[in-house]
Amino acid sequence: MVQDMFDSELYMSSYKHVGVDVVSSTRYRDVEYLKFDAALDEKSITFASRQSFYVCSLPGASDWFKASLPTNVHLPSTTLGVKRSVGRTDSKENIPVKKFAGEIEELKAEEIQEKTGSNPSGILLRVYNEKTAEVLKLTDIVIVFGILEHARLGGEETESEGNGKKTNLPRVHAIVVEKTTFRSHPCLQDQWKLMGDNFDIHSGRNATLSLLKSALKGDELAAEYTLLHLLSTSVKSVSAFPMMLPPLNICRWNPSFTEHLASTLSDILPQLSTLEVSIESLNTGPPLLPVHNVAKGELEPGLLQLPSGSQILADETRMSTGQLTSVGVLNCRVLTTLAVQRKLMYDFQFYTRDWEADVRVLLLSSSCPSIIKPSLVLPLQNVLEEEARSVLDPLSLSLVRRLLLQAVPAEETDYSIESELQQIINQDFVNWRKDNSTHIEVDDFAVMLVLLKLYVLSCGRSIPTVEDWKAIVKMETERRRRLREIFRGN
Repeated sequence: MVQDMFDSELYMSSYKHVGVDVVSSTRYRDVEYLKFDAALDEKSITFASRQSFYVCSLPGASDWFKASLPTNVHLPSTTLGVKRSVGRTDSKENIPVKKFAGEIEELKAEEIQEKTGSNPSGILLRVYNEKTAEVLKLTDIVIVFGILEHARLGGEETESEGNGKKTNLPRVHAIVVEKTTFRSHPCLQDQWKLMGDNFDIHSGRNATLSLLKSALKGDELAAEYTLLHLLSTSVKSVSAFPMMLPPLNICRWNPSFTEHLASTLSDILPQLSTLEVSIESLNTGPPLLPVHNVAKGELEPGLLQLPSGSQILADETRMSTGQLTSVGVLNCRVLTTLAVQRKLMYDFQFYTRDWEADVRVLLLSSSCPSIIKPSLVLPLQNVLEEEARSVLDPLSLSLVRRLLLQAVPAEETDYSIESELQQIINQDFVNWRKDNSTHIEVDDFAVMLVLLKLYVLSCGRSIPTVEDWKAIVKMETERRRRLREIFRGN
């Protein structure tokens, strides 16, 4: 994931030594090997620009998603950065290599692994294609084919990289950079192809509801709302009907249920980030928004800086009475903006800016609704007294994962409501507004239309029927009935 980006910088794309006809270049490397007694032909020097990005591993990636990715490929050679002449046999002797600043020792693969660890925190990505660099933005998921260069081989720090920790990271000089998403990730697409074209969306939907129902203590209504929440997206389409729901808030939640729910979501989603929301965590916890460190010249990430399509499970069950500091108020506002508007605030010290962030937030709260408002509040109704975990076979799990990633088309254009159903929906809205006991606000009615669209798409169809609308009305009627019970109890 792209977590930070730096200004463009110049490099020598071509040059010659005085008296030598061979053209050299500093492309695809930070290290330049030169003889100390060699002079450059200034007339032969040409410059080009490249841009650097800080790329880190995907925050909250699920185990099954990481398992689908290619494993690390290690070079069979025991030395790096050393060329050999044609016809020369392999040898363990060390060859001294020189650069501008002086000599460096030979680095072995074991030393690099020891220095960076098996899972390095991130890399500096050098992009030489200007068109590619222009389309890359923060939180993009990227697939990179390039040349790895260890940080100890790097040259002097550049002004664009500042003096922060990111200058000590390995560098990857990109040959090909491809943007991707969870939905279009080639590794997952290969798995779907192995399943064939006969994707049974109904079986996938039933299996998903079975898993969610088990994690939600047998509450079928909560399982249905959670499924539609997981399909919700803020990505704009040509259709007049949006697909973005307010954040789902399941209240009357027992903290002992959280582990089971988080485990279930990790099994079916490619990414899940859990977040504890309390007075203490908001006031003194890690920052939720990215903050630009002017002194280091780099962006310090926040917990909410996640790629498009990510899922956050926010646990408010430890929320208590207390006073928020200025930092706590800011963190609360950042979380609210992300959950409700799907926008993430970036702090550049002298100003702030909101960027689109298609990240879903599922809120868990105890006796009362969440502090994040407005939200789609659903009181949990326990049906199962004892914990019962639903276990699916690998094929059913694959169906569930494919449903959640592909039920909503990437370029949805054919969703429409026929005139007959439109009249029924409009008449229902008018009738509800006339009666105080069934009065509904315009915003709530808009949410029902989004629920209808997601419900239909989750069933593999693009045109809703009267039965679909009745199912949504039944769901909303039951949800409001539970809410009235809470308010009467208070």
